[in-house]
Amino acid sequence: MLKEKELVSVTVIAIVVKMLLTFPREIVINSGQAAWIQILYITAVAILLLLFTSRIYKHRLNLIDLAYMAGGKTLKIIVGLVVFFILLTNFSSVSRIFQETIKVVLLQKSKVEDIAVIFSITVAIGAYLGIGSIARVSAIFLPIAGFVFAGFIFLLIPHYDFNNIMPI
Repeated sequence: MLKEKELVSVTVIAIVVKMLLTFPREIVINSGQAAWIQILYITAVAILLLLFTSRIYKHRLNLIDLAYMAGGKTLKIIVGLVVFFILLTNFSSVSRIFQETIKVVLLQKSKVEDIAVIFSITVAIGAYLGIGSIARVSAIFLPIAGFVFAGFIFLLIPHYDFNNIMPI
């Protein structure tokens, strides 16, 4: 059983990975100079979704249990398939972007196929060991990553230009 600290660390790492690997590029492509306005909108929507899901989980129910209660076994299967499709789509896009990012940032001379094989082996090991071991590792790693990220932010202070906050 996962402890609250481990569950929070896994959630934070999942959000941060998505935020750092895919979000900036998609936001800039979608909104250009007005990306900060879209960030405010997405933040408001995310807070509302967080409030909704936290209220659901107070009753120890997940989305599939709610579907079963509302529509029986048929709705449970439909919701389960939709959730599976969303997770599969998310996994495929994040894994592709992860491999390209690792190639650009760390392993410029490596083939993307080699990185994909190593990534697949790592995912298989993680799936075999289970979410508990991943959560324990992320609980150890998260404070270290937080300090490194804060260091990056501190070192980038001379390059901040607050004139870029306006989309005009």
